[in-house]
Amino acid sequence: QAREALFKWPTTYKWLSSQAQAGDAAASQWLNFVSQEDVVDLEKTIQRYLGRAESGDPTAFRKLGKIYRTNFSEQFPRNLEKALDCYTKAAAGGDPAGFRKLGGYYMLQGEEDKAVAFHLKAAAGGDKKAFRKLGLMGRVQNGIHLSACSIEGEFEKGKIDEVKLAKGLEYLIKAGEMGDVESYNQLADFYLNSFFKKNKEKSFYFYKKAIECQNKEKENYSKTKVNFHFSRPEKILCEENIP
Repeated sequence: QAREALFKWPTTYKWLSSQAQAGDAAASQWLNFVSQEDVVDLEKTIQRYLGRAESGDPTAFRKLGKIYRTNFSEQFPRNLEKALDCYTKAAAGGDPAGFRKLGGYYMLQGEEDKAVAFHLKAAAGGDKKAFRKLGLMGRVQNGIHLSACSIEGEFEKGKIDEVKLAKGLEYLIKAGEMGDVESYNQLADFYLNSFFKKNKEKSFYFYKKAIECQNKEKENYSKTKVNFHFSRPEKILCEENIP
């Protein structure tokens, strides 16, 4: 219902925009879900995407894929087969995010090798979210988030693929350098919480980078819709945690 409200009432979008600019993280996340051109009747939106897709627009295919994957309404129920087809056509059209969406699809199917391959193609095309996703893959091993292992002995060191983990952290740094706030947050959380890699100095550094990156997003927010995430400095910028 909330998703459909965004499409039916343009005033909702304007209100969320003002809340996001005022610092409301939840409003920002909702704005990530749609672009301003989407704030119309859902059926008209999809018909417009279908028309653009007929002309071969890869971005339109990707947006249609998201609609079919997400189950927007009874009229447009979830259809993973159609979503996969749309993502495949978006990628074939040269859309880096289309490759990332394909990677996400195969990750949900448990086909990690395919997921990694498609994310790498997306990253090669300059998609910063793909670098973040690759980074998070390196941080999850045997179904366990390594940054969540705060108690020594909870996850045996011998079972950790150090090469995979190091590569994952490199990908997160790359995404952060490209302007992805959440990647810096993930790095900060990792060094704050992971018992075998705990490093408060590094955690503090990456939280500061997240704040710097976020401030740049705020400056650009009025000019263009951006991937607008909010950093979590309260975890580290308190007196007892400052190194």
